[in-house]
Amino acid sequence: MSYQWQQLWRNTRGNRMQLTSEKLPKDPIYASLSQYAARNSKFFPWPKDKTDCYSHANLVDKALQLLKERKIRGDAMAYFLRGQLYFEEGWYEEALEQFEEIKEHDHQATYQLGVMYYDGLGTAVNAEKGVEYMKKIVDSPCPKTRHLKFAAAYNLGRAYYEGKGINRSMEEAERLWLLAADNGNPKASVKAQSILGLYYSTKEPKELEKPLPLVAFDPESPSSEVHLSSDFRSVNSCPSPLCLVADETAFVKAFYWHSEACGNGNLESQGALGLMYFYGHGIHQDTEAALHCLREAAERGNVYAQGNLVEYYYNMKFFTKCVSFSKRIADYDEVHDISTIAQVTDCLPEFISRGMAMAAFYHARCLQLGLGTIKDEATAKQYYSKACRLDPALADELHSLLIHQRI
Repeated sequence: MSYQWQQLWRNTRGNRMQLTSEKLPKDPIYASLSQYAARNSKFFPWPKDKTDCYSHANLVDKALQLLKERKIRGDAMAYFLRGQLYFEEGWYEEALEQFEEIKEHDHQATYQLGVMYYDGLGTAVNAEKGVEYMKKIVDSPCPKTRHLKFAAAYNLGRAYYEGKGINRSMEEAERLWLLAADNGNPKASVKAQSILGLYYSTKEPKELEKPLPLVAFDPESPSSEVHLSSDFRSVNSCPSPLCLVADETAFVKAFYWHSEACGNGNLESQGALGLMYFYGHGIHQDTEAALHCLREAAERGNVYAQGNLVEYYYNMKFFTKCVSFSKRIADYDEVHDISTIAQVTDCLPEFISRGMAMAAFYHARCLQLGLGTIKDEATAKQYYSKACRLDPALADELHSLLIHQRI
């Protein structure tokens, strides 16, 4: 897990995390159209025993029809719910139009507009406008914005971190994320808690030990060696051969925030905790706890944790298990599955890609050498190529380890 660990805690001043927006928080009164309907039986008057007869498209059409009727009757909530239904269905242009109509008196619509303008959903990217809407939520004294403030603070912190729509400021990003995380409050932004774990892990890095030549990886000739530079560093005396590590104080902070986020259900942080336990960063080294976290995270759909388990099985010479497990992960569709998995798990796409790339590389290595499976060099090249497409830097680094007989 050495290279993956180094990449997870890499220097934010170099390649920054590719963050995503916080989803609309659940309102204390209603969380979604379906929940509102469940609490208001007159809203969806069809018999419950016939609900299963409707396809998803039928249900959406029926919901839109009933929302229209409720709007005619003066139900103010129906306006937002209609826009939110459009949003959840991916009909962003319609959602944008609906939210624009009610933004002056519906704070949830304002929040959604902030997300949509910042991310360019249903409209051209307008980060400045997105930031403006998020600031309105954060600064609003209205009690109705209370459940939105934590998420809006996270999104505003993201803008400062990325320097989009506002001047970049790591200090302001950190301040806003701490505000959003609210000391681990499960009702605050759990996403901010997880991102703080990643942020502190990558803060104030320092280089270690001597250079190891970096080589370009050619999937057509995986055993070839083409030297590129001597920037890659190994830590031969350390159980975790990192290129860059944060100081221990930062790791302790990172462990705290990942623990808080994991306790509040965050899947990304559960996998990160597994790696921190594995290498003893921010906490004492505990392989049993590490594997427990990684396996649970993997079972819940954390592809990054799955990729690291593949490497663990390979290093422990559990080749049959490595082959069967890695093939399932390596066979994910690199075009469609990454975005789908990210949406379902709320894990960062870059780590999903990395987990898939790691699985593809080790699966290729097993096929190349005939470890735990029949030797098949032609298929091995296909998986090496996939690893390169998914994460070229990772493939190069793993190939460096291969050349120097560490894999």
